[in-house]
This record gives sequence, structure tokens and C-alpha cells, in this order.
Amino acid sequence: MLTPNLEQTLHRALSIAYDHNHEYATLEHLLLSLCDDGEVQNIFKACNVNLNNIKADLESFIEDDLNILTNEEMEGDSRPTSGFQRVVQRAALQVQSSGKMKVDSSHVLLAMFSEKESHALYFLQKYGLSKLDVANYVSHGIAKNPTASQTKRTPGINQASPMQSGEEPMPVGEEVLEAYCHNLNLKALRGEIDV
Repeated sequence: MLTPNLEQTLHRALSIAYDHNHEYATLEHLLLSLCDDGEVQNIFKACNVNLNNIKADLESFIEDDLNILTNEEMEGDSRPTSGFQRVVQRAALQVQSSGKMKVDSSHVLLAMFSEKESHALYFLQKYGLSKLDVANYVSHGIAKNPTASQTKRTPGINQASPMQSGEEPMPVGEEVLEAYCHNLNLKALRGEIDV
């Protein structure tokens, strides 16, 4: 299932293609639409991507280099290319395999990196954005721009989690190992297990 925000982004990409009389909506149309998506704008900011510059490059590319897609007598809406469809399907499969329920714009941006032969990927790389940068920010809140990092807490890992009333504090650091793991070496020394 797509988030409402992503649905709007996909429709906007098709509209951008239609407004240019392009028979097909490409990954470049999709990336330009993603540039107007608040979630992707946050990713770009965190990864030091100049939003105005990448938008200007994409608009210029769509205007000047995609004339081959122009069809003045086009009937109906623009149709997504197979690359456009693959990116959305890949994003949905990644979300499904991770056990999540909704595909959002960040998943589509991540999936775009698998389309190696696209100008959209060229523009992302031109502005220094990599799949790892996006994944680090989306999954862990780690940004290239230190002022844009998010704090994402994993209970029990080098920090205490916020306690609910009546809850015992989560173990931190070395206590995590003791709380959740069995020391097999110690058990073997005591003769509790076979070596």
C-alpha cells in the first residue's frame, strides 16, 4: 500500500510528463516530482544535496533532452516507462520483505539507485548522493550534514531507553549481553554443555 504522500508524488510525476506532452513518464519526471516531496527534501537536506540545483538540472534535462517523448497528438495521460514501474515495484517489494505495510517516498528514492542506466541516477550521483547515504538517514537517522541527524534510539544499545511508569530500566552496554545472551564459554567450563 502506498502512502497518500507517495500517491500524490506519483500523480505529480505523470502530470509533469503530461504538461510537457510526453507520451511516457520517465525516472527523471519521477525524480523531479520527488524533489517536491517533503520527505525527500528532508533526505536531500540531511545529505547536503542542493535542492534548487538538482531541480534546475532535472527541469532543463526534461525540457531539452526528452523532446523525443513529445507527442502533440497524444490521447490520454502519460504512461510510466518500464523503469518507472520497476522502481515503484522494487520499493514495494523491499517494504514487503522488511515486514512493513506502507511504501513511502524514501523507499522509491532508494529503489531508484538500482536503475543503473538512467539520467536520474546520474543527477543523484552528481550531487553526491549515494544509496548508502539515503539508507543511513532513513534507517538510522545518520546524515552527512551533522546538523540534520535524527536521534533514533535502539533500546539497550549504549543508551537507556525512556522508561514507562513501573518499567525496569533497559540494560545498556555490557549488561545487554548478560541480559539477552548465554555465555557458552562459561557454560562449557562448568561442564554444563558438551564442547
